[in-house]
Amino acid sequence: MSPLLQTNLTDVDPSGPPQLAAQYYPALTIRKASVGRDDAKGYLWLDVSLVDGNEQVPGMHSERFFISADPQENWKLKRLLIACGKDDLAQADEWDPDDLTGASFRGIITMRSYTKDGETKEATKLAKILLAEDPDPATV
Repeated sequence: MSPLLQTNLTDVDPSGPPQLAAQYYPALTIRKASVGRDDAKGYLWLDVSLVDGNEQVPGMHSERFFISADPQENWKLKRLLIACGKDDLAQADEWDPDDLTGASFRGIITMRSYTKDGETKEATKLAKILLAEDPDPATV
């Protein structure tokens, strides 16, 4: 069992800032969820399988959701829980990240550039988590 994640998302607005679409995935499936710490900040680490239609896309995307002392900064985590149909976890003060394993959600993945050891590289970025009421970007 993973360490429990402590959050208070009761008054968090899950909207977040607007993002431009890049690549829409109708099913992003969480393969593994775990808790970690970085510079005294807690975070939820997800390994997500990319699914395009009914096809498994080669590769995976990893995403860190930092847990902020300011609850309003945790909007992306709350949006993820709602999108995965885990509203009960969004209401809990403490929950096990393993409860997200196997959950799916719709999302938009973009590419980002970063520099490591003087070399520019690209990586995927989860740009938008789509809720059930959000329009399907493939039809807009």
